[in-house]
Amino acid sequence: MGAGPYQTMAFWYAYRMDIQANSQGGNLIAAGCKGTVQDGSCNFNEFLKHISPVSPGTTTSIIGTDLDPDVESAVKALQNSGYDYDIDQRTFLPSLFDPNETAKEKKKFNKKPFSVIWKGMGDVIKGCRKTLGDVNMGSKLDNVRYCTNMVHYARQSENAAAVIDKVNDYLTRKRGFTFTVETKTVTAPTTGQTWREIDVAATLRNCDDCTQKVYNSIEKIVLGYTTNNKVYRNHFLAIQAVQAEEGRLHRAPSC
Repeated sequence: MGAGPYQTMAFWYAYRMDIQANSQGGNLIAAGCKGTVQDGSCNFNEFLKHISPVSPGTTTSIIGTDLDPDVESAVKALQNSGYDYDIDQRTFLPSLFDPNETAKEKKKFNKKPFSVIWKGMGDVIKGCRKTLGDVNMGSKLDNVRYCTNMVHYARQSENAAAVIDKVNDYLTRKRGFTFTVETKTVTAPTTGQTWREIDVAATLRNCDDCTQKVYNSIEKIVLGYTTNNKVYRNHFLAIQAVQAEEGRLHRAPSC
Protein backbone atom coordinates (compact mmCIF):
# COMPACT_ATOMS: atom_id res chain seq x y z
CA MET A 1 0.00 0.00 0.00
CA GLY A 2 1.37 3.40 -0.96
CA ALA A 3 1.62 6.53 1.17
CA GLY A 4 -1.22 8.42 -0.55
CA PRO A 5 -4.32 6.99 1.17
CA TYR A 6 -2.72 7.07 4.62
CA GLN A 7 -1.69 10.69 4.09
CA THR A 8 -5.26 11.57 3.10
CA MET A 9 -6.60 9.85 6.22
CA ALA A 10 -4.08 11.69 8.42
CA PHE A 11 -5.36 14.96 6.93
CA TRP A 12 -8.97 13.89 7.61
CA TYR A 13 -8.45 12.98 11.27
CA ALA A 14 -6.51 16.22 11.79
CA TYR A 15 -9.45 18.14 10.29
CA ARG A 16 -11.93 16.48 12.62
CA MET A 17 -9.64 17.25 15.59
CA ASP A 18 -9.59 20.88 14.50
CA ILE A 19 -13.39 20.97 14.31
CA GLN A 20 -13.71 19.35 17.73
CA ALA A 21 -11.28 21.80 19.34
CA ASN A 22 -12.16 25.03 17.53
CA SER A 23 -15.65 24.44 16.08
CA GLN A 24 -16.79 25.07 12.53
CA GLY A 25 -15.62 28.53 11.48
CA GLY A 26 -12.71 28.58 13.93
CA ASN A 27 -10.82 25.74 12.30
CA LEU A 28 -7.65 26.28 10.25
CA ILE A 29 -7.60 23.01 8.32
CA ALA A 30 -9.96 23.19 5.32
CA ALA A 31 -11.19 26.46 6.78
CA GLY A 32 -13.61 27.20 3.98
CA CYS A 33 -15.23 23.77 3.86
CA LYS A 34 -18.98 24.05 4.48
CA GLY A 35 -20.81 20.77 4.52
CA THR A 36 -23.85 18.82 5.60
CA VAL A 37 -22.74 17.69 9.07
CA GLN A 38 -25.08 19.11 11.72
CA ASP A 39 -22.54 21.72 12.88
CA GLY A 40 -21.95 22.88 9.31
CA SER A 41 -18.62 21.07 8.90
CA CYS A 42 -17.81 18.62 6.12
CA ASN A 43 -18.21 14.89 5.93
CA PHE A 44 -15.42 12.85 4.37
CA ASN A 45 -16.50 13.14 0.75
CA GLU A 46 -17.16 16.88 1.10
CA PHE A 47 -13.73 17.30 2.69
CA LEU A 48 -12.03 15.48 -0.20
CA LYS A 49 -13.85 17.58 -2.78
CA HIS A 50 -12.82 20.73 -0.93
CA ILE A 51 -9.10 19.99 -0.71
CA SER A 52 -8.75 18.33 -4.12
CA PRO A 53 -7.37 20.42 -7.02
CA VAL A 54 -9.48 18.25 -9.36
CA SER A 55 -12.60 16.12 -9.04
CA PRO A 56 -12.12 13.38 -6.43
CA GLY A 57 -12.76 10.85 -9.20
CA THR A 58 -15.96 9.48 -7.74
CA THR A 59 -19.55 10.70 -7.56
CA THR A 60 -20.49 8.39 -4.70
CA SER A 61 -19.66 8.63 -1.04
CA ILE A 62 -16.39 6.84 -0.25
CA ILE A 63 -17.03 6.03 3.41
CA GLY A 64 -20.56 7.33 3.96
CA THR A 65 -21.28 9.73 6.80
CA ASP A 66 -18.99 8.13 9.41
CA LEU A 67 -16.82 10.93 10.82
CA ASP A 68 -14.48 8.55 12.63
CA PRO A 69 -14.00 5.61 10.27
CA ASP A 70 -11.75 2.61 10.77
CA VAL A 71 -8.40 3.51 9.20
CA GLU A 72 -7.76 0.39 7.13
CA SER A 73 -11.34 0.17 5.86
CA ALA A 74 -11.20 3.83 4.80
CA VAL A 75 -7.79 3.34 3.15
CA LYS A 76 -9.13 0.42 1.09
CA ALA A 77 -12.22 2.42 0.13
CA LEU A 78 -10.01 5.32 -0.95
CA GLN A 79 -7.81 3.07 -3.00
CA ASN A 80 -10.82 1.51 -4.73
CA SER A 81 -12.45 4.88 -5.43
CA GLY A 82 -9.86 6.18 -7.88
CA TYR A 83 -9.27 9.26 -5.74
CA ASP A 84 -6.29 11.43 -6.72
CA TYR A 85 -4.22 12.00 -3.56
CA ASP A 86 -2.90 15.38 -4.64
CA ILE A 87 -4.23 18.32 -2.61
CA ASP A 88 -4.85 22.00 -3.18
CA GLN A 89 -2.63 23.39 -0.45
CA ARG A 90 -4.51 26.70 -0.37
CA THR A 91 -7.81 25.04 0.47
CA PHE A 92 -6.26 22.52 2.86
CA LEU A 93 -4.35 25.07 4.96
CA PRO A 94 -5.21 28.57 3.71
CA SER A 95 -3.53 30.19 6.74
CA LEU A 96 -0.13 29.30 5.25
CA PHE A 97 -0.75 31.56 2.25
CA ASP A 98 -1.05 35.31 1.81
CA PRO A 99 -4.75 36.03 1.15
CA ASN A 100 -3.78 39.16 -0.80
CA GLU A 101 -1.37 37.52 -3.23
CA THR A 102 -1.94 38.26 -6.90
CA ALA A 103 -2.80 35.69 -9.55
CA LYS A 104 0.79 35.94 -10.78
CA GLU A 105 2.12 35.25 -7.28
CA LYS A 106 -0.25 32.31 -6.87
CA LYS A 107 1.11 30.80 -10.08
CA LYS A 108 4.74 31.46 -9.11
CA PHE A 109 4.38 30.16 -5.56
CA ASN A 110 1.88 27.44 -6.41
CA LYS A 111 3.09 24.92 -3.85
CA LYS A 112 5.04 25.06 -0.63
CA PRO A 113 7.55 22.37 0.36
CA PHE A 114 6.01 19.20 1.71
CA SER A 115 7.63 19.88 5.09
CA VAL A 116 5.75 23.19 5.44
CA ILE A 117 2.36 21.52 4.93
CA TRP A 118 3.06 18.77 7.45
CA LYS A 119 4.48 21.20 9.99
CA GLY A 120 1.45 23.46 9.52
CA MET A 121 -0.87 20.55 10.17
CA GLY A 122 1.28 19.49 13.11
CA ASP A 123 0.99 22.97 14.63
CA VAL A 124 -2.80 22.77 14.40
CA ILE A 125 -2.81 19.32 16.02
CA LYS A 126 -0.55 20.57 18.81
CA GLY A 127 -2.98 23.40 19.52
CA CYS A 128 -5.93 20.99 19.52
CA ARG A 129 -4.18 18.71 21.99
CA LYS A 130 -3.53 21.64 24.32
CA THR A 131 -7.17 22.75 24.09
CA LEU A 132 -8.84 19.37 24.47
CA GLY A 133 -6.30 17.14 26.18
CA ASP A 134 -5.26 13.89 24.52
CA VAL A 135 -7.75 11.77 26.48
CA ASN A 136 -10.69 13.75 25.06
CA MET A 137 -9.85 13.20 21.40
CA GLY A 138 -11.29 9.72 21.10
CA SER A 139 -9.46 7.70 18.47
CA LYS A 140 -8.55 10.67 16.29
CA LEU A 141 -5.09 11.29 17.76
CA ASP A 142 -4.18 7.60 17.68
CA ASN A 143 -5.40 7.42 14.10
CA VAL A 144 -3.29 10.40 13.04
CA ARG A 145 -0.25 8.85 14.71
CA TYR A 146 -0.87 5.52 12.98
CA CYS A 147 -1.44 7.11 9.57
CA THR A 148 1.69 9.24 9.93
CA ASN A 149 3.72 6.15 10.77
CA MET A 150 2.30 4.40 7.71
CA VAL A 151 3.09 7.38 5.48
CA HIS A 152 6.65 7.45 6.81
CA TYR A 153 7.39 3.81 6.09
CA ALA A 154 5.44 3.68 2.81
CA ARG A 155 7.49 6.59 1.54
CA GLN A 156 10.66 4.95 2.83
CA SER A 157 9.74 1.81 0.90
CA GLU A 158 9.09 3.82 -2.26
CA ASN A 159 12.33 5.70 -1.77
CA ALA A 160 14.30 2.46 -1.31
CA ALA A 161 12.94 1.10 -4.60
CA ALA A 162 13.96 4.31 -6.39
CA VAL A 163 17.45 4.14 -4.84
CA ILE A 164 17.88 0.53 -5.99
CA ASP A 165 17.00 1.57 -9.55
CA LYS A 166 19.34 4.55 -9.36
CA VAL A 167 22.33 2.54 -8.09
CA ASN A 168 21.73 -0.26 -10.60
CA ASP A 169 21.68 2.34 -13.37
CA TYR A 170 24.97 3.75 -12.06
CA LEU A 171 26.62 0.30 -11.88
CA THR A 172 25.48 -1.03 -15.26
CA ARG A 173 25.20 2.03 -17.49
CA LYS A 174 27.83 4.38 -16.08
CA ARG A 175 30.38 1.89 -14.76
CA GLY A 176 29.77 -0.96 -17.19
CA PHE A 177 29.43 -3.67 -14.52
CA THR A 178 27.41 -6.78 -15.30
CA PHE A 179 25.94 -7.22 -11.81
CA THR A 180 23.28 -5.36 -9.83
CA VAL A 181 22.99 -4.60 -6.15
CA GLU A 182 22.32 -7.07 -3.39
CA THR A 183 19.27 -6.24 -1.27
CA LYS A 184 17.96 -7.09 2.17
CA THR A 185 14.53 -7.11 3.79
CA VAL A 186 13.80 -4.30 6.24
CA THR A 187 10.86 -4.33 8.65
CA ALA A 188 9.29 -1.16 10.05
CA PRO A 189 9.58 -1.22 13.86
CA THR A 190 6.09 0.14 14.58
CA THR A 191 3.87 -0.99 11.69
CA GLY A 192 5.41 -4.27 10.50
CA GLN A 193 5.65 -3.10 6.87
CA THR A 194 8.50 -4.71 4.93
CA TRP A 195 10.47 -3.59 1.90
CA ARG A 196 13.79 -4.17 0.16
CA GLU A 197 16.82 -1.92 0.64
CA ILE A 198 20.34 -2.05 -0.75
CA ASP A 199 22.78 -4.18 1.20
CA VAL A 200 25.90 -2.12 0.49
CA ALA A 201 28.29 -4.49 2.27
CA ALA A 202 27.01 -7.53 0.37
CA THR A 203 27.07 -5.61 -2.91
CA LEU A 204 30.70 -4.60 -2.45
CA ARG A 205 31.70 -8.13 -1.45
CA ASN A 206 30.45 -9.32 -4.84
CA CYS A 207 32.30 -6.59 -6.71
CA ASP A 208 35.98 -7.35 -7.27
CA ASP A 209 36.46 -4.15 -9.26
CA CYS A 210 34.69 -1.76 -6.88
CA THR A 211 37.15 0.98 -5.99
CA GLN A 212 36.77 3.53 -3.19
CA LYS A 213 35.39 5.91 -5.80
CA VAL A 214 32.63 3.43 -6.68
CA TYR A 215 31.87 2.91 -2.99
CA ASN A 216 31.68 6.68 -2.41
CA SER A 217 29.34 7.09 -5.37
CA ILE A 218 27.01 4.35 -4.14
CA GLU A 219 27.04 5.84 -0.65
CA LYS A 220 26.12 9.29 -1.99
CA ILE A 221 23.21 7.90 -3.97
CA VAL A 222 21.95 5.90 -1.00
CA LEU A 223 22.15 8.91 1.30
CA GLY A 224 20.42 11.10 -1.25
CA TYR A 225 23.13 13.72 -1.65
CA THR A 226 23.51 13.43 -5.40
CA THR A 227 20.80 12.43 -7.84
CA ASN A 228 19.04 13.65 -10.94
CA ASN A 229 16.01 11.51 -10.15
CA LYS A 230 13.31 13.99 -9.14
CA VAL A 231 10.96 11.34 -7.75
CA TYR A 232 13.74 9.87 -5.60
CA ARG A 233 14.79 13.29 -4.26
CA ASN A 234 11.19 14.27 -3.49
CA HIS A 235 10.66 11.04 -1.57
CA PHE A 236 13.84 11.63 0.40
CA LEU A 237 12.69 15.10 1.47
CA ALA A 238 9.17 13.85 2.17
CA ILE A 239 10.49 11.18 4.53
CA GLN A 240 12.39 13.81 6.51
CA ALA A 241 9.27 15.97 6.78
CA VAL A 242 7.00 13.17 7.94
CA GLN A 243 9.60 11.88 10.41
CA ALA A 244 9.76 15.30 12.04
CA GLU A 245 5.99 15.41 12.58
CA GLU A 246 5.90 11.76 13.60
CA GLY A 247 8.19 12.63 16.49
CA ARG A 248 6.08 15.61 17.54
CA LEU A 249 2.90 13.54 17.57
CA HIS A 250 4.40 11.17 20.11
CA ARG A 251 5.68 13.91 22.42
CA ALA A 252 3.64 15.93 24.87
CA PRO A 253 1.99 18.96 23.16
CA SER A 254 3.92 21.29 25.48
CA CYS A 255 7.21 20.19 23.84
